[in-house]
Amino acid sequence: MSTVAPLRVFRTASRNSHPRTSLRVRAEVAEGSKVRVTDDVKVFHIPKSKGAETNLKGFEGIVQTVIKEHNGHTMSANLPVRVKLTGEVANLGEVSFIAHLAANEFEEC
Repeated sequence: MSTVAPLRVFRTASRNSHPRTSLRVRAEVAEGSKVRVTDDVKVFHIPKSKGAETNLKGFEGIVQTVIKEHNGHTMSANLPVRVKLTGEVANLGEVSFIAHLAANEFEEC
């Protein structure tokens, strides 16, 4: 009896789908890759910003981890790529922080 690898299912972004929940088929990004955020991604957890909204579009960073499995079990995380970003934030200057992103929200530099 031969073992068959599980199929990978990807959803293609449609006109009515939300960008956070739709994935495009693309090569997997490697840990340590330099990336740039290309989508409008709004976060509220920037240190010292007191919960102010920050758009990450244009921020650059390095991929720290890509979540594929946990304790030997395959994971299907909604935002599987953990990136350490650095960028200019209004009234704070240059700030570094960590954000979890989907594969279609950034490009490799």
